[in-house]
Amino acid sequence: MTLLSAENLTVRYGNFTALSGVSFSLEAGEWMMLIGPNGSGKTTLAKAVTGALPYEGTIRIAGRDLSTFSAKELASRIGILSQHHELTYAFRAEEVVRLGRYAHRSLFGAGDPDGRRKIEEAMEICGVRQFADKTLLSLSG
Repeated sequence: MTLLSAENLTVRYGNFTALSGVSFSLEAGEWMMLIGPNGSGKTTLAKAVTGALPYEGTIRIAGRDLSTFSAKELASRIGILSQHHELTYAFRAEEVVRLGRYAHRSLFGAGDPDGRRKIEEAMEICGVRQFADKTLLSLSG
């Protein structure tokens, strides 16, 4: 199943075209890494696929057009954690991962019965479970 795809993706900042004609697809279990020099469009692509930037072309999550998702639906399906951040509080790694479960809580912040298991599972899959109690201030990007 295709989980994320982009077809002919173009992003412009005014008259400057940052991305042009980018297409890709990711199947369940696949990973994608973006490598390139500063200014090559890595962050722009990441922001476009999370709906944070206007774009031309088509982006689909599990076959559904990105533009049809509500903000809460989108937050429950896709997220991004930038390596560049300004930390003033010593969040533990597990706390940061827990932030990704925010969209799964009810309107009044109650309930996320699968939260603990999903957090542990995600950290295990990414190979970072051993860092759960370490603060982000003590870990490299």
